[in-house]
Parts: sequence; C-alpha cells; structure tokens
Amino acid sequence: MPAIAAEIDVEARSQRALQEFKDGNIGRSAEVYEEIFQYLKRLKTQNLSSFLPTAPEGWAENLIPDNGSAVAALIRQRTKSFTKDEQVVKLSFVSDRRLMDAIAVLMTLADSVAETDADKLIKNYEGFLYKFEQNKETGEYVLNFFVSDKLMVEVVGDDLTEATALQFVKKIDLAKLKEASLK
Repeated sequence: MPAIAAEIDVEARSQRALQEFKDGNIGRSAEVYEEIFQYLKRLKTQNLSSFLPTAPEGWAENLIPDNGSAVAALIRQRTKSFTKDEQVVKLSFVSDRRLMDAIAVLMTLADSVAETDADKLIKNYEGFLYKFEQNKETGEYVLNFFVSDKLMVEVVGDDLTEATALQFVKKIDLAKLKEASLK
C-alpha cells in the first residue's frame, strides 16, 4: 500500500507545538497540532484499509483509478467497487466525526421507538446494527452497517438487495475491524 505522506516524528512535532504555544504563537502551535492530527488520521485510514473485503464469489473487483492525487489515494484506501454482470456495488468505510455523531443520535432515537417499528428501521447481524433502505433522492439502495460509534461500513448499489449487501459485509472480519476502529 503506498504511503500517503512521509512519516513525521510525532513526539518532536508535539514538543514544537507546545513550545510555540508557550512562546505565545497560538496560531503556529495550532498549525503544528493540525499537521499531527492529519498525519494520525492518515495512519488510521491506512490501517483500516487492510479490512476492505475481497470480492464475494461471482463478483469482480474494480480498480479505482489512480490519478496521483492525495484525495484519490484516500478514496482508494476507504472504498472498493465491485461488478457482477451490469450491477455495480461500492463499499466504503465512513468515519467522519459529525456523521458518526448523527448516527449516535439516530441509534438513540431507534431505541426509543416502539420495538415493532425499530425492527423495520434497524436490524441486527451478529451483534452489529444496520439499516437497509432506498435513498429517495438517488434511487440507490444503501446498507449502513454500524461497526462502532467511530466507524460505519456503507454498501451502495442501484439494484442492491439486502442479502447481496450483507454478502460484502460478511467478507470483513467485523470483530477485528471494530477493535481497529476504536484505537
């Protein structure tokens, strides 16, 4: 897997940021801490990418084009695309903090819904919660699979069924992915 950025000495940069702060250079201190934060996020993305599944039987994995940009590299490390006949399915790891906060609210609301209604909204697979529905704006079918409060697996496709979406999820070592997402 190609490195997204050169390694940095996190400890040395932390000391530098702290010194900038002590010297009253708040803006520069924040910039250095932001560099550290972005570097650590890239490391975590690289770690999580090792959990992206291989194609289920009968499916082919599509290569996501490499145009040399950092954005493309990040997408390739968080997303895989698969085809079977004319059907295309995309699987992504989603860990945007604001999105995950919203999901936590949704999960809390689901707990407060009458049990029969909650069963229609949120389902359980081996102790993990998920939701399968059609996106009313795009027409695509989407499975949102909640691995932890920090990570969701999203499977998207035009003619996707719940059973097909779960085939892709079953190719992931969910216990290890959950553990990695919490680190």
